[in-house]
Amino acid sequence: MDDVEVDSGGETEFKQQDKITVGYFDTETLTVKTAEIYVEGDKASLVKDTSIKWLWSVNFTLKEF
Repeated sequence: MDDVEVDSGGETEFKQQDKITVGYFDTETLTVKTAEIYVEGDKASLVKDTSIKWLWSVNFTLKEF
């Protein structure tokens, strides 16, 4: 969690990270919403290496600002 800082007042602050704006369908309100998010805990690993193509596994979590 080196992307999170806690100040002396006990408030959590996030360091400067790249953010993206996404639109998504909210199933509770049945509306399209827009949110700013960032990617957390991204990992990529090579699953299979063939002579023609590579197969990668990518995992990440999206967090709303």
